[in-house]
Parts: sequence; C-alpha cells; structure tokens
Amino acid sequence: MFNRFKKLCKTIYFSDLKSIPSEQRVDFFNEITSINYNRIKPLGLSLIVINFILLILDFTVFKRIGADPTGYKGALTLHIAGLLFYCIISILLYFFFHRLSLNLKRFVLVSFIVLSLFWCQMISLQTIRIYGQAMPVIICMLTTSYFFVLNQVDRIALFGFSYVSMNLLLMTVEQKTVTQAGSLVTMTFLLFFCLFVSKVNYTVFVDNFINRRIIINNIKEIGKLNAELERKVHERTEALTQANAQIELEKLRVSFFTNLSHEFRTPINVILAAQQLLELKLKNALPHKDYKSIERNLHSIRQYSYRLMRLASNLIDMTRIDAGYYGLTLKNVDIVHVAEEIVLSVASFVESRGIQIIFDTQTEELIMAVDVDKIERAILNLLSNAVKFTPKKGLILVSLFEDEGKVYISVKDNGIGIPSEMTDDIFSRFVQVDQTLTRNREGSGLGLSIVKSIIELHGGTISVRSALYQGSEFIISLPLHVLKEDDTVSAYSFEGQASLDMLNIEFSDIET
Repeated sequence: MFNRFKKLCKTIYFSDLKSIPSEQRVDFFNEITSINYNRIKPLGLSLIVINFILLILDFTVFKRIGADPTGYKGALTLHIAGLLFYCIISILLYFFFHRLSLNLKRFVLVSFIVLSLFWCQMISLQTIRIYGQAMPVIICMLTTSYFFVLNQVDRIALFGFSYVSMNLLLMTVEQKTVTQAGSLVTMTFLLFFCLFVSKVNYTVFVDNFINRRIIINNIKEIGKLNAELERKVHERTEALTQANAQIELEKLRVSFFTNLSHEFRTPINVILAAQQLLELKLKNALPHKDYKSIERNLHSIRQYSYRLMRLASNLIDMTRIDAGYYGLTLKNVDIVHVAEEIVLSVASFVESRGIQIIFDTQTEELIMAVDVDKIERAILNLLSNAVKFTPKKGLILVSLFEDEGKVYISVKDNGIGIPSEMTDDIFSRFVQVDQTLTRNREGSGLGLSIVKSIIELHGGTISVRSALYQGSEFIISLPLHVLKEDDTVSAYSFEGQASLDMLNIEFSDIET
C-alpha cells in the first residue's frame, strides 16, 4: 500500500516536470527555492510585527474589553507562541538556510508554510469564537497560493492538510451544525480556489523559466556564433593581410627579376655585337694560323653570352608566366613538319658529339593550331637536356603520333636517367638532377618549368618516364584542334636568324 502511494506521489510530482529538460531540473528547483526563500523572509518579518502588535493590543485593549477570559488567554498564548516561533524561524532562515542541501531547503520552506497555516488556523478558531469569522486562515491560504511557487505535490499536501485540519478543529470546538456546515462549504470553496490559483501561478513560473532558458540558450548560441564569426573574421583578416603582403612581395620580386633581366640583356647584346664585329675583323685581318689561336676564345665569349641571354630570357618568361602575361599566338601549322625541321636543325650538332638522333612519325601530315615559337622552344629545351645527359654513342629518339584526338611528341634518350625520387619534382623551378657544387652540366633549373607552362597554355600535359642509368622519356600531349576562323596553313622553316639564335641560346649550356 505504501509503495503504491509512493508511486502515485512520484507520478504526480514528475507530471509537472515533463516540460522541463532533465539537465535543467536542478536549476529549476534551485530557482523555485530561491524565490520562495526571498518571499518568506519579508513574510516572516511581517508576521513578527503582526504578532508583536497583537500582543500589545492583548495587554492594552483586549484585556479590558474581553468578556471571555479563556478566549483571551488562548489568544494571548497564540500571539506569544507565534512571536517566538517566527523570531526563531527568521533567525534560522537568515543564518543557516544557505548551508543546507537543496532537499533540506525545500523541506524547511514547506514546513514553515505548514506551521504558518496551522498558526492561522488557531487564530481563526479564536476569531470564530469571538466574531464568528475565520478570516486569518482564509487570508493565509490565499496569500500562500499566490505568494509562493508550489508544485503539484506541495500544493495538494499544504492545502489538503489545511482543509482537513481546519474542519476537524471546527468540529471539535464548534457545536452548532449550521456553523460547521457553513465553514465546511467555505473551506471547500477556498480549497479549490487556492489550488487553482497556485496551479496558475506555478504554470506561469514554469513557462517563464522555459522562456528564460530559451533566451539564455539563444544568447549563449549567439555568443558562440559571434565568437566564431569574430574568429573567422580575424583569420580572414590575417589571411587577407598575409595575401596582400605576399602580393606586394610578388610584385617586388617580379619587378626585380624583370629589371634585372632587362639589365642583363642590354649589355649581353652589346657584348654579342662586339664579339661578332671583332670576329669578323680579326678573321679578315689576321693570318689563318693566328686567327685560329684566338677563335676558341671568341667562341667562348659567344657561348657564355648566349648562356647569360638564356638565363635572362628564362627569368623574364618566368615573371611573365607568374603575372599572367605569357600569352599564345596560335596559327595552323603542320606539326609533323615543325618537329622534323627542329630535329634536322640540331642533327649536325648532336652527331658531332657522337650521339645518334632519329625522328620517327606514324603520319606524314597533321594540321593543328599551336604557337610555333613556343613549341619550338619547348622541343629545343627537351633536345638540349637529352644531349646534355646522353654520353657518346648514345641515341636520341624523337617520336610523333596521334591517338584519340591528341598529338603526342616523345623525346627519348638512353642517357644517365633521372632518380625515381626526383621525377615528381623535375618540372618544379630551380630543380636539377645534378645538384652538386661541381656538377658537370650547366643549367638554372628553370627550363623544364617553363616548358611545362608552355604545354599547359596549349591545354596539354607533359610527363616523364625515367630510371637512373636507364635513360629518360619526356612525353608531350597536346589536344588536336584547328583554328576554324583561319583555314590557311602557315609555312614553317627553321632557317631564319631568330630560329638560329634560339638554337644557340637553348644549346648554350652544352660545352663544345
């Protein structure tokens, strides 16, 4: 029986908490306890004052006019007991309440209300005997229902206790049946009215608590979002600042290399012009034997001037590529003829170094749109590297074929090859296969990076297959497309001065 009653109380108790999330219930109980405590403190002081005033009236007024000595003594006793009780309770609440646990705090508050209701009932019995009215208990129950936040169990227990105890007390002291019936009706109406008011008060408090929590959670969420936004703004600001600084640094670098390259090219052109003039005059002025003795020195001047010219051109082109100003001038040409002409133009130089060079193609003619000067430069660079790293009696094979709408140009050698760990980085800037301080082959490490940029500008790709001491194969893949607005095919010949200069510049790193 007791377990059923306990289960019923739990069901009633937790039915009020369905709308409160479990993680917020401790805060909910703490807030109720805090509110009730803050309301009990002034109420306790008010009751002390009321009892003190009633005691003064008992000794000054009621003692002289009281017709019933027994009623007077009962009222006096209740006023003294009430004064002492509320003084003791107020002291305990002020000095010891905060030290108690949450459950003890709730128990103390409910006990205070119960004892206050019982005290009002005893006062009401005196007023009924004297005036025929039970105003104190009515006022106390109404005040309790409105003034305090009570859950369903507490309000049923408090008002039910008051209802039962008050009716039992009335039956023991009041003999008139009519008076008992009237008091029973009054107390019944008062019970339901107080339960209703207390329920409304509690419901309003729960709704306010939930709304406050929602607002608090929203404020916290907004705070988190604001902090996250500030963090992202800070990160983006820093990133933007760094990007701007990087852009400024890149501008300075581009400007520096451009100016440096131009400053290189001007004196180099003067040196080349002077070398050619000196070579021409000495050749005509000196005997053949004397000229031969200084010809090699003149050749070194020319070769190293071309090497400086190549470095300057690479630096200029690198800055133009970075700045996005390295454009293409496309025209329709026979790519087979272009590749074959380039190979034939270097054949004598390659064979003079004891290296065999072969051009092989599966098609005799293939018209496509390319920037001839840049494709020429890319192929010459690959041939220069092949010659540089291929020993005597080696072989360089240049192949061209078409497959699935793409043109493939392969430059393959049987030279020293490239270590496998370097094949992924070989197209990066300033990367060289021979990186020793006493390397046997000259170069700046910019050529293949520029070749890759040229091929990518054409919409193609370049890759390498290589292994150490097993040779290398560079494969260019270009999309096969033709300029439709220009159906003419431009003629190509590798015989002009510009082509010869490019050949001399690209092959200037190779010692002769």
